[in-house]
This record gives sequence, C-alpha cells and structure tokens, in this order.
Amino acid sequence: MSNFDALISKLREIFQIDRPDLDFGVYRILNARAGEIEDYLSKRLKARVAEALAAGAAANTEALKADIAKAEKAAEEAGISADQSPKVQQLRTQLAAASAGSSEHEN
Repeated sequence: MSNFDALISKLREIFQIDRPDLDFGVYRILNARAGEIEDYLSKRLKARVAEALAAGAAANTEALKADIAKAEKAAEEAGISADQSPKVQQLRTQLAAASAGSSEHEN
C-alpha cells in the first residue's frame, strides 16, 4: 500500500462516512455529503497533492538556484573557481538530490 492510499484510508476513517449508525451533529452532514467526500478522496485529491508537491519542489529548486548563484559570485570575488568551492559543490549536490527526490517528498 502506498503512502497516498494510507492517507486516503486514514481520511475515510476520520470522516467515518461509512457508518450510517452515526446520524447526529456533524456526522449527519458528513453522511449527507458522503458522495461528494468520496468523489474528492478518490478522484480529485491525488491531483491536488501532486500539484502542491510540484509547487513546493519548484520553490525549493528556485531557492537552491539562487543560493548557488550567490555562492558562485562569492567564490569568484574571493578568487576561487566556482567549481572548486565546497559550498557551490554542496549546493549543486542538493539541487540534484531535490530534482531526483520527488518520491521522498511524497512520502
């Protein structure tokens, strides 16, 4: 079972839309909207999660690129080649890991 499936399972458990014996207060509203909730959980939530993860990854990538540019400029001002700067190398490694590690963010 993937982490997304576990999330959906936990949300179904929290909303308790499969328990018709709960027919009072907020449960009455949830039972009345059970079809909409199920539709959202099974069809639209995955797209929303992917959209949010992509936006977060893009923001993280842009921040790392800006940090790399600053580090390269600082290295050049110090008279060191940007390729030899440990800070630049570390940031480039982080950028490569961020680009490849989308499944880690999903988890």
